[in-house]
Amino acid sequence: MEADAAGVRLVLPTPNLADEPWQIVGEPVEYHRGADGADIDVGWTWDIERNGERRRVRVEVAGGRLTSVDLPSDARRAIETQGHSAIARLLTDLEPATHVLITSSGVFTR
Repeated sequence: MEADAAGVRLVLPTPNLADEPWQIVGEPVEYHRGADGADIDVGWTWDIERNGERRRVRVEVAGGRLTSVDLPSDARRAIETQGHSAIARLLTDLEPATHVLITSSGVFTR
């Protein structure tokens, strides 16, 4: 609350907006077994950074064989770019997801 000669008023805090987007740093690391022990078809980890804060993001593609006729476009693009296309979508989020799973049912983040 603020008070002055004009009266008392409620002042709400402004959200802390990032002054710069997240940036991808380094190269992807490919793996075929998730950290939780689950088998996946193909996956990568990427590091992202903003204002000195660094995070690691996992991208996993289930059913990810480029030779598959019915491979969804999101999965095909993720495989072709080693997961970069899935990470690029997250870079403007204040709190980006740390896990992206691409399946025939869609793209899921957490």
